[in-house]
Amino acid sequence: MVGIHLPVTSYTPDLARRVQRLFDAIRPEQPLWRMNFHIYENPALFHPRREGDPHPTARAGGFLRAERQCLLCLPQTEAVLFSIHSYQVRLGQLAPSDLATLSALGVMQKAN
Repeated sequence: MVGIHLPVTSYTPDLARRVQRLFDAIRPEQPLWRMNFHIYENPALFHPRREGDPHPTARAGGFLRAERQCLLCLPQTEAVLFSIHSYQVRLGQLAPSDLATLSALGVMQKAN
């Protein structure tokens, strides 16, 4: 988990320990899901880059991409199955209140 998150500056050793604790606690009878989002200028769903390269800087234009992540512990092996589904919308299609929320969170410089 630490290696794949090297480009994520906010993925600190403390956060890595908490994420690992979450993965260790997943039980077969209790799947988990979570969501996150990123702002991208380019609508492509695939943004290849090297592991150590940082994510592009978020700007006020472009697209909001949300990812729904599901985690399921397999009962016999106790391996954790991890899946991601991406959703994407042009920022200009969001309601003004949603754009204001993104600005308040600091992920956009200014709502359009």
